[in-house]
Amino acid sequence: GLVYGANYHKGQVLVYKRQSDGRLIQTDLDQHSGQGPHENQSSPHVHFTDLTPDQYLVTCDLGTDEVTTYDVSPEGKLSKLYTYHSQAGAGARHIVFHHHYKIAYLICELNSTIEVLIYDGVGEFER
Repeated sequence: GLVYGANYHKGQVLVYKRQSDGRLIQTDLDQHSGQGPHENQSSPHVHFTDLTPDQYLVTCDLGTDEVTTYDVSPEGKLSKLYTYHSQAGAGARHIVFHHHYKIAYLICELNSTIEVLIYDGVGEFER
C-alpha cells in the first residue's frame, strides 16, 4: 500500500510505498511554492494529507492558502489535478468531507473560519 505525508517546514507532499518487509520507500515528492499575506505565511506549509471519497489525494497548505488534489498511480507517482485557493491569509489546515453530500468543510487556522465547499467528485472544489 501507499503512505502519504506532509512536511510542514519544507512545504512538501510525500508518497511512500510499503514494502513486503514493512520498509517504506519514497516514490514521489511535490514541492509547493509561494506564500500568503499573513505573517505566518512566508513559505509553503503543507499541513494535511488524506484521500477524498473518490480516492484522490488532497492536501492543505497553510502557507499558501491552497487545497490541492492529486491523482496517485499504483506505483505512487503524483499527478496534480486541481488547486483551490481559499481566502487570502486564511491558512488552510484541514478538510473534512460530508459522509453523504458532495460537500467539504475546509478548516482555516489563521483567520479561524470554516469554508463550505462543493466537491465535484473528480478532484475539484468550488465555494
